[in-house]
Amino acid sequence: MFIASKFEEMVCPDVGDFSYITDKAYTKREILRMEIDILKKLEFNISIPLPLHFLRRNSKAGMVDSKHHTLAKYLMELCLPEYTMCHYKASVIAAAALCLTLKLLDGGDWNDTLIYHSTYTEEQLMPVMCKMAAVVVKSRHNSKHQAVREKYEAIKFMKISKLPELKSDMITRLAERSALT
Repeated sequence: MFIASKFEEMVCPDVGDFSYITDKAYTKREILRMEIDILKKLEFNISIPLPLHFLRRNSKAGMVDSKHHTLAKYLMELCLPEYTMCHYKASVIAAAALCLTLKLLDGGDWNDTLIYHSTYTEEQLMPVMCKMAAVVVKSRHNSKHQAVREKYEAIKFMKISKLPELKSDMITRLAERSALT
């Protein structure tokens, strides 16, 4: 609990509090020693990066505006319940979402800076972008995506889910390519 509270809380309880709630079954020193043992066993790997972490990095590197960033977040969230997307790395999902966003909104290029920071070329991302486009097409009529669509209809999210680009020929063509792979 001590490790979890340090990881999750803005202000974590004092180690003495944990000794107290165990009715002094463990001393502060024993709790701290066990914390070290647990973290060493876990090799200090106590979480995995999420697609959003990678998207933030890529968005910053690509100097994209909030509309682009929000559309990429929407695309990633649509993919969350999709079994066909679950085997891709978080970094790939984020890069594909941003690359697809750039293509949709302004025909932008996946430039050298984005390749460097994401470590993926557009060619490597294309199969994932096609699957993402298929999810967008599917989401128009699928109730499991309804909550995400409604969330992104809000002004707070710039009504991203209502963008006409999400019904464009480009999305349809990419989705059709997904069916071929």
